[in-house]
Amino acid sequence: MLSTEANAQTIDRIKSLAREFNELVTESKPLPLGQNFGTSLLIAMRPWEVEGFSDLRRTKNLKSF
Repeated sequence: MLSTEANAQTIDRIKSLAREFNELVTESKPLPLGQNFGTSLLIAMRPWEVEGFSDLRRTKNLKSF
């Protein structure tokens, strides 16, 4: 579990990593195809809770991400 502030910091770091990855892609474009490799970067973040835990809650979860 993360605080709202920790979530915001994580999102900022993900955005920074995405920018850096894009810069590396741009730098690699001029190289011959034999020197490049197909590469994907997938990063996702979303609110999540084990389904069984939600059944055990005393009150409904009203938090927003």
